[in-house]
Amino acid sequence: MKIGEFKVDFNKLYISDSHGQSKVEPKVLEVLKVLADHHGEIVTRDQLINEVWGIGHGGDERLSRAISLLRKALKDKRGSNDYIRTISGKGYKLTASILDEASVTDYSTFKKTKRFRPKLVTESHLAFDSKGHHTTKTSRKFTIFATLIAIILVLTASFLIAGPLNKTQKNYTVADGLEDIYNFTQPGAIEGAQEIFSTILAENPDHAAARAGLALALIRESTYLERDPALLKRAHSSAEAAYHIDNNLALANISVAWASEFRGEFEKALKYYDRADILDPDNPLTLEGRARTYYKQGLYGESRDVADYGHDKYPDYLPFYTLSGLLDIRENNFKSAEATFRELIGLSNGTNSRAFAQLAQSLHLQDRPQDAIKALQDGLELHQNSRLYNNLGTYLYFQGQYDMAADAFEKTLEFEGDTHDYLHWANLADAYRYVPGKSDQAYEAYGSAINLLTKIINTRPDDVTLITRLALYNVKSGKLDIARNILDTLPSDSYVSASDYFRLCLIYELLFERDLAIDNLSKAISLGYPKTEVLNEPDLKNLRQDKRLQLLLSEQKGQTNE
Repeated sequence: MKIGEFKVDFNKLYISDSHGQSKVEPKVLEVLKVLADHHGEIVTRDQLINEVWGIGHGGDERLSRAISLLRKALKDKRGSNDYIRTISGKGYKLTASILDEASVTDYSTFKKTKRFRPKLVTESHLAFDSKGHHTTKTSRKFTIFATLIAIILVLTASFLIAGPLNKTQKNYTVADGLEDIYNFTQPGAIEGAQEIFSTILAENPDHAAARAGLALALIRESTYLERDPALLKRAHSSAEAAYHIDNNLALANISVAWASEFRGEFEKALKYYDRADILDPDNPLTLEGRARTYYKQGLYGESRDVADYGHDKYPDYLPFYTLSGLLDIRENNFKSAEATFRELIGLSNGTNSRAFAQLAQSLHLQDRPQDAIKALQDGLELHQNSRLYNNLGTYLYFQGQYDMAADAFEKTLEFEGDTHDYLHWANLADAYRYVPGKSDQAYEAYGSAINLLTKIINTRPDDVTLITRLALYNVKSGKLDIARNILDTLPSDSYVSASDYFRLCLIYELLFERDLAIDNLSKAISLGYPKTEVLNEPDLKNLRQDKRLQLLLSEQKGQTNE
């Protein structure tokens, strides 16, 4: 389809013109298709949400984000109305001419370039009865025989009554949806999984496996595409429903474990992973979730053991590469992390935008800022998303490019809409603090970060990283007493990373407690915290004049030379 000066390829998910092409998410293009189907007409927000995401699935924020992304891809500046016009209080209208309308291919069937399929799939993975329950071998044989007879009867009746069956009719299976769950970084996979499981549930709301699969797909969306608490709430409800229907279904136990993990209920998650292991040993989704849960608990050795075991059993399953790289960073093995993330990018054919951000982090921690920015630019050429812009802003910030950093963080919010990620707001506030005339906006952004983070800490009260971040945002907002009270809640027996110690250094420096700042900075440096951030963090400008810091850095240099 050609809209104005742009060619829209719904199959390959591109919008292009003479200057190049932009990759566009499937749901975003689906919004454009609905507008095109009603060309020149006002399409209400409710109609767009219901047609693209479905009734009861929310989507108000997603729609705003989709319209923003479409305008960006179509180079349609807000207020110009060249392509999409906002009709105040009503909805949107596609105003550009449709010059060459062709049939639109169903992009939910878009072929992915590399698909993971477990090599050790047991029959229990995929064998379900009509409600998604596990079936025995004997009952499966009978079921298969009966199903074949039923299919023959249906085909015969269909042919006699209405002619041959429509070849485009979709006959989804749970296995199809799980394949998209496994390969979630590929274009359209997460949306495809949700469509598959929702279609199955439309036919049978009590299908336990599809209910569990939908929960997993919603969690994938929340963690990979959009940090919306509403998604996790829906995932939790769907997982609990699956478990209620069939508590002996491994997939139902896995979905409850995932939902519990992302609610911060780690012990509950491990309980259900144990149950899933009994019902379906070594399921890749169980291994992935267990390794991730251990990581969040600070049990990095246990996380490494599970991730390595999973990698050996499923060498093509990409989440184990991500976990391995993150553990390398935790262990200050930045070179190893770099190699892992480069391999991950290659194995995923560049579809994993998070891998570019993680590669950049490993380069940044090696004091290679230009290489880190280059990695993000490579990622942005393939994926224009909030994660990459957020990381770009971070590295520009440490180079003292505060205006450019603020621009990058603002782009992050453009992609996320009213984002639910506290880090985005905090990073934007950090940049605004050093941009002339932006101090008031900085305080507002810190307020948003504090409100969002407080809700998370209520579910994870012993998380050192979250507590130190909350204290730092308060001290930067001028709330010194509140910051001190927050520091009093730090658990005494929890693991403290190099980043946590550096954060504590910043807090104590801003609290005018120089001795404590130096002490925590010494611990951060001893654990391998990158010198480039110490030398470029603007809040340490005065501390860098302290001879004790200069001695610390010289000792680090001497150890490096040895």
